Amino acid sequence: MKKRLRLIYYIGLIIISISCSVGTLKLVDQGKSPYKIVIPEGANEMEKKAASELQYSLARVSGVTLPIVSDSVRYKPEEIIIGRSSHLNNLATRPDFPQLKEDGFRVYTEDKTLVLAGGSHKGTLYAVYYFLEEYLGCRMFAPDAVEIPHKRKVRIPQIDETQQPTFNYREVSSLYPRTSQEYADWHKLDNASASENEWGIWGFSFNRLVPVQQYFINHPEYFAEIDGKRVSGGQLCLSNPDLISVVTKSLQTEIGKNPSAKYWSVSPNDNNTFCTCSRCRALDQKYGGHAGTLIHFVNQIASKFPDKIISTLATQYTRQAPRNIKPASNVLVVMSTSGLNRSKPIAEDPESATFRRDLENWRSLTQNIMIWDIPIQVRSLIGPFPNFYNLKPNLQYFARNHCKMVLEEGSGNSVSEFHELRSYLTAKLLWNSNADFNSILDDFLNGYYGPAGTYLRQYIDVMYYALEESEKKLDTYGYPFDSSNSFLTPDMINKYTELFDKAEMSVFDDPVLLQRVKRARLPLEYAILEISLRDVYPGLSFLKNQNVHPEENTEMLLRLSRFVRECEEQGIEKLDVNGYTPKDFRANVKHYISNANVENLAHNKRVRMFTRWNNKFPVGGAHALVDGRFGVLDSHYNWLGFENQDMEATIDLGASQPVKTIYTNFLQQPDEWIFLPGKVMFYLSNDGLRYIKIASLQSHYPPSQGRILIQTYKRSFRKMKARYIKVVAKSLKTCPSWHAGAGKPAWMLIDEVVVQ
Repeated sequence: MKKRLRLIYYIGLIIISISCSVGTLKLVDQGKSPYKIVIPEGANEMEKKAASELQYSLARVSGVTLPIVSDSVRYKPEEIIIGRSSHLNNLATRPDFPQLKEDGFRVYTEDKTLVLAGGSHKGTLYAVYYFLEEYLGCRMFAPDAVEIPHKRKVRIPQIDETQQPTFNYREVSSLYPRTSQEYADWHKLDNASASENEWGIWGFSFNRLVPVQQYFINHPEYFAEIDGKRVSGGQLCLSNPDLISVVTKSLQTEIGKNPSAKYWSVSPNDNNTFCTCSRCRALDQKYGGHAGTLIHFVNQIASKFPDKIISTLATQYTRQAPRNIKPASNVLVVMSTSGLNRSKPIAEDPESATFRRDLENWRSLTQNIMIWDIPIQVRSLIGPFPNFYNLKPNLQYFARNHCKMVLEEGSGNSVSEFHELRSYLTAKLLWNSNADFNSILDDFLNGYYGPAGTYLRQYIDVMYYALEESEKKLDTYGYPFDSSNSFLTPDMINKYTELFDKAEMSVFDDPVLLQRVKRARLPLEYAILEISLRDVYPGLSFLKNQNVHPEENTEMLLRLSRFVRECEEQGIEKLDVNGYTPKDFRANVKHYISNANVENLAHNKRVRMFTRWNNKFPVGGAHALVDGRFGVLDSHYNWLGFENQDMEATIDLGASQPVKTIYTNFLQQPDEWIFLPGKVMFYLSNDGLRYIKIASLQSHYPPSQGRILIQTYKRSFRKMKARYIKVVAKSLKTCPSWHAGAGKPAWMLIDEVVVQ
């Protein structure tokens, strides 16, 4: 009986072994392989590259280098066929190449043959990279973080997979896809080297096509009319028929420099101004808004270039779809998600309702829609931005609305918060918006950070759910301080700190992994420092005893120095899109601290405002002028803002006393539409009724210089007794004619008023 059972057991093992081996391709076995890689005799560059990448990676996996041969050799079953080889004629099935279009691919086996073939652009190369990932376990987490498993045996099961991308055009504008063509290709992105770039001109382009310096003096009529005056800093006058030939000629010149490029932008400049002349207003009315006037103009340009795609931007004042006009067949509408709330998926967020309406209305006019998505915090590239779980539903929403092209904005060539993870996740979802998000997330975190990946997953989850529970907005143009009442409260910061402490300890003996974890931690450190500059929470401040006698918080200053040093070590050169550096941040902190002990008779005294400030700069209203917190070279720190109006404030010192000096600071930051006042006046009074003017001060810096700076308006005089100090500042009110916001409301920002 025992012998019989033993016989049945061994027969079962044999059956299992035979069944498991049937249909399995033995590419490599114990350091040997009967296989060769076959390419077409007249293989194109993509097919050659695909074969080379497969050969190289297989050699790294198994130690065996398969030969690459052309299909002029005789067919044998043990082949890996690459691309449109004639050896496909020996198989029962062939890829449907027209159906695969440009980037789709088919990976399949037949008997002992493996086929990796794809569409006319990079489909075959993508088939190879997919095979390496899915069936050999290779990964490229970053250009310098490629995971290659080592196997003495390489077995491949029977396969038959066909894939098409969710989006025909997929671009991620972040460090690795922009600087590594290998990374972009591996992740099936359309980021391209200069020699392959399909975009001749991208984005805002009016000034490039009709340069102000070249045309404004002799042809002001080409440019926007605002308040009855032609201005050089705004847009073009799109109703001017002469501009058609000017733009056409300019575009012809540009195309001549890069004739192979497919897409050419004819789009407004990056500002909210528009022409208000009578002809433009008539077109606006005819076509239901500014976008209609733009399409009317762009369609005429597109007719001159029927073999090119002319793109134009639906953003800011042109986002709302027009009426009574449709984009021409070779016009691409690029719709931006700029300014949307990122705490919820676009399809569900009530605040995104107008965007959804606009997208759906554009879709009714054209199928040529590209999404320029901005899922990052552009004013704080290094700050925490917990929107990972909204990436997939947003891309699914774009796909449902038949948007076939997507550019995902990143931090360009800069190192930013989780840029490695964001690039990886986004690339996978652009290819397949229905992919398993959690699997991709864990695959990256565990592969790139090793044992620390578990803690970073907890960090991402805890932060996201803290934001969700707070029901607060996540603004692409915000700062860490804006979230100090949602996911960056002191309690939450302590939780994140504990998780990163554990993450660092888990990889303490691995210098490479530890360095990666430290880089991932820098956004949290920046948030702590940025919030501390606002003095909103006890313990999170650069100053101690602020209401009595401010002292430097040496622990926080050491934290700042460590942050700046680690930014330098990690290659973090800027903290926002405007080039604000870690060293700039440190200089601002030191400026803030250096003013903490300034003698000021007005400190914490009662302030009466005669003009209303704007709560876009939430610094506590009138009291911000005497709260002891000085503004720095960054508009969102401690500045009280006034839009399109003068400022008048009176400070009550509480009693008449000797005064010999008055000064206050104003910020100039033209790119944010912030300008110095044209005149600042100081007055003294003992009764609050009769005032003596003691100073009328002009700006030292013409706004045309465009410099970011702080100007101090100061007047010292012989001692005079006074109880009331009046400060009057005369604003420019509107941006000057040379500025991008010409004619639009200008800002004036003031910080502390010091009386000595």
